[in-house]
Amino acid sequence: MKSLEFAGKEHENSESKINECKGYSVEQIFCCDHAKYFWEAVKFRYPEYCL
Repeated sequence: MKSLEFAGKEHENSESKINECKGYSVEQIFCCDHAKYFWEAVKFRYPEYCL
């Protein structure tokens, strides 16, 4: 069993990660001059999703 202290820290950490991710959207990430390179990386990593 995890200690309550560790479980509390883990919960805080996961919530902070979720809150950080909410600050970004696809438009913010891909809206720049490097978007074509990001898209190429996505195609390499996840070819089954890129037709």
